[in-house]
Amino acid sequence: MSRKLDGYWTATYDHAHSRVSGVLVVKNPAPWTWTKNTPVLWQSPDPASLPAPIFPTWATTQLAGIQVERQPAIRSVHTALGLPERWPTGDAFPRE
Repeated sequence: MSRKLDGYWTATYDHAHSRVSGVLVVKNPAPWTWTKNTPVLWQSPDPASLPAPIFPTWATTQLAGIQVERQPAIRSVHTALGLPERWPTGDAFPRE
């Protein structure tokens, strides 16, 4: 392991993470945001990496040379969970 000047820790040999398919990220993964925030799969640019399954409710991002290619999700994320689009409904902490 070594540390680069920008703070990133990495292996000291090339292609250390070649078997990583990608990284799945979602903004603010809280229960009340599951129907609002689309997960994004950042696919590995390494041709030796394992292929990752891509669910239709995920957007994808990958490097193509020096360009970043983005693809939107095919379906809304709420459909994967069987929830209504505007879930949850009602006030979060109603006062009686």
